[in-house]
Amino acid sequence: MEWPHLYLLILILVIWGLEKRFPRFMEKLEENFLVLIIFSIMAVSFGQVIARYAFGTGW
Repeated sequence: MEWPHLYLLILILVIWGLEKRFPRFMEKLEENFLVLIIFSIMAVSFGQVIARYAFGTGW
């Protein structure tokens, strides 16, 4: 049985280490990642509105 908390802890430590070593790069990477997430949420929501009202389908 695997312990996912250990993997999460390792991921957090790696990100923390990268932020300490390359602060500018990680800041830009985090900003771009958040933009990608927000854009994806917006695109899915817009697609659902189009599917619901134009085609009568959707979630």
